[in-house]
Amino acid sequence: MSELVHLFFYVADEGGTAVDLGGGVMDIRDDSILALVRGMMLDDYEIHYSGFKTLHIHNLSELVTANLGTQARKFNRLQFSDTSDHSPNILVLQISARISFKADVVFVSGSSGHISRMEERFRSLTGMFVSV
Repeated sequence: MSELVHLFFYVADEGGTAVDLGGGVMDIRDDSILALVRGMMLDDYEIHYSGFKTLHIHNLSELVTANLGTQARKFNRLQFSDTSDHSPNILVLQISARISFKADVVFVSGSSGHISRMEERFRSLTGMFVSV
């Protein structure tokens, strides 16, 4: 069986303003931005997230390590808890997949509006894959 790898990335507002993924604010429903990303990727993958409210972005590593450590102790899996603090100003996303895979990660800000316009914006921004 091929090796499982994890790709982590985050979206943050250092000013403390809440950020979200669209749709149901971390309730990853079909109308969320993350759902659009999920539909474009390969079959053998998982996406997990954690949202943090903190005044100090420099302690992000500690927050991530604590969340992953708790999950590892409880469930023996290296994955985020798929939970969020209220009004988080940092969202960390985790894509887990088997080698080899390709991912195209796109961040679109100010994406409120009709879903077809968001899909069009994603298509116009995608292109080069990150291969692992």
